[in-house]
Amino acid sequence: MLSTTDLYAQQKKVKKCKKTEQSCQKPNYGKPSEVKANEGAFKIKPLAYDYDAVSSYIDAETMYIHFSKHYVGYLNNLNKAVEGKPEAQKTIEQLLSTLDMSNATLRNNAGGYYNHNLYFELISPKGGGTPTGALAAAIDRDFGSFENFKKSL
Repeated sequence: MLSTTDLYAQQKKVKKCKKTEQSCQKPNYGKPSEVKANEGAFKIKPLAYDYDAVSSYIDAETMYIHFSKHYVGYLNNLNKAVEGKPEAQKTIEQLLSTLDMSNATLRNNAGGYYNHNLYFELISPKGGGTPTGALAAAIDRDFGSFENFKKSL
């Protein structure tokens, strides 16, 4: 049986060291609000928390890379792909639902932009806890309780 810590793709590595050691000092990734994208039809959606705000399950470096590099890269490439075209007038959902799947550049960058927006929206420093609503009902129906569900992982 797997524990919940076995489910994470990346385990946090904690190095014990003296505060004066250069390798132990916390990197400064800046603030997500400082990240800029090129102008275009689609805009950057600000990250609602600092890179280290979810460090109990995703380290600050991973959040920094996903927001300032991956997400902004998809956004810039998406804007370049739709520049001067009718797609520039659509919402991301409209664009994806009417997409020509053979257009790999548009498909990959629109999908990457949408998926990263979803990723950052769903991750929350104050998230987690016991599910509610339809999800809680399904877990209770299939596992008997949320505790049983967690034990089954």
